[in-house]
Amino acid sequence: MTLRTLLLLTAATIPATAQTVTWAEHIAPIIYNNCTKCHRAGQVAPFTLASYSDVKQRARTIASVTQS
Repeated sequence: MTLRTLLLLTAATIPATAQTVTWAEHIAPIIYNNCTKCHRAGQVAPFTLASYSDVKQRARTIASVTQS
């Protein structure tokens, strides 16, 4: 058995672990648990992050300030 064949057979038996990231299941809980205490109407932050469209509009900024 060649190395290529062995790699193909191994790859075929490994279950796919990739998962589609969704707003409701993955992103919203992070935003709601960490950001909306301040980033909502009537609070101290200068803009809201209460909805998908709010977060989408500021996605690059959010990514920039949260990278560690």
